[in-house]
Amino acid sequence: MHDVLRAFHAVSDTGTLSYYACPVDPTSTDGLIRSHFKGIASFAGKLIFTHTNLAGDGAFGKYLIADKPDAGAQGTVDATFETQPEGWCHPCSAQACGSFMAMGIQEAEDSSSSLIQICDLQNTQDKQRMVVLSSFAVDGGINGVGMTREVGPDGRYLVAGVNGNSLTLYRSASSTLLPGQIDFAPVYHTYQFAESGAGLALVTQTDGRIFLFTLNADDDGAHNEMCLYSIDLAAGIPLSKLAQRAMTVPGVSQSLTDALSYMLNNQTPLGQRGDSVAVVSCRDLHEQQLPLGQGSRDHIARLGHGLRLRPQCAAAVTYDAGAPGLLAGGVELTAAGAAVRVQCGCR
Repeated sequence: MHDVLRAFHAVSDTGTLSYYACPVDPTSTDGLIRSHFKGIASFAGKLIFTHTNLAGDGAFGKYLIADKPDAGAQGTVDATFETQPEGWCHPCSAQACGSFMAMGIQEAEDSSSSLIQICDLQNTQDKQRMVVLSSFAVDGGINGVGMTREVGPDGRYLVAGVNGNSLTLYRSASSTLLPGQIDFAPVYHTYQFAESGAGLALVTQTDGRIFLFTLNADDDGAHNEMCLYSIDLAAGIPLSKLAQRAMTVPGVSQSLTDALSYMLNNQTPLGQRGDSVAVVSCRDLHEQQLPLGQGSRDHIARLGHGLRLRPQCAAAVTYDAGAPGLLAGGVELTAAGAAVRVQCGCR
C-alpha cells in the first residue's frame, strides 16, 4: 500500500451490508446461541470466514469459502470445512498475506490452549480445503490475528496476535514459508495494549513502514472503532497510535442499543412483563419494528455471545442454556435487580 494513513481516513465510516446464504449450517441449533462468526480474510476472488462451533465436546470449528459480491449484493457460501486440530471448536480472527493466511484457534471458548496457524489458501480458489502448513502455540487465549511481509527479497513475515490487553508480535526466521521450515519467534510483547483487538490487520507500506489496524468491539453497546498504529521494532516503544475513527455498522449497533433500551428501561411493553423478568419473543420484536434481522435465529444470535453487550444500566451478562421454553438457551441481562430474558417465539 502506498499511503496507509490516507487509506485509513478514506474508508467510509458508514458500512454497506452484504448478505450470504449458508447452504451448510456452520453450527447446530444447540450451538447457535453461543457460536458466531469470528474473522474474515480475503484472497484473490474469495473471502474466507471463520466461525466457532460451540455445540458440545468434540465439535470442530468451521471456515466458509465464498465469492466477493458487489456491495449490498446477496452472496452464497461455496463450501464449508472443519478446522484443525480435531475437536478444536473455536477458530478466531484471520488475515491473508498473499496466498498465505494466519489464523488463531482455541481448543474451547475460554481455553488457554491456543495456536496461530499458517495456512496456504491456493486451493480455496477451487472451493477446496486450505492447507495448514504450520502452527505455533501462544500463551493464554487468542482473539485478533494479523499478518504481513516486510519489503525486499529477504523480507520476513510478521504476525500479530492479541487477546484482551495482551499483544505479541512474531517474526519469521526465513523469507519463505516452506512446509517443515516455518518458524516464528516473538519479537515484542505488551500486557497493556489499549485496544480490544476483536480484529487485527497488519499492512506494509511501499517504503517499508509497518502499520497495524485494530477493529474494536468493547462490549459497551457503542459503535465499533478502528484505530491505526505504526510499528517500528527498532524503536524503544515499537507501537505508536496515529489515528482513531468510529465505524458504524448499519442495522447492528444501533438496533441492539435500541432493543436494550426498550427492554431495560421499560419504554415499551414488549412481551409479557413481570415485576422482575420480561420475556420478549421474536413476534414482539417484529411488531415493534426493531431491525434485529429476518428470522428467529438472528434475534438470538445477535443478542448472544458474539457481541456480549454490557450497556451502562446492566451489571452483567450471563447465559441460561437450560431455561424451560428457550430455543437452544437464551440471554439474561441482569440490571438493578431486574432481568430480561430473550426467547424465540417464532418456531
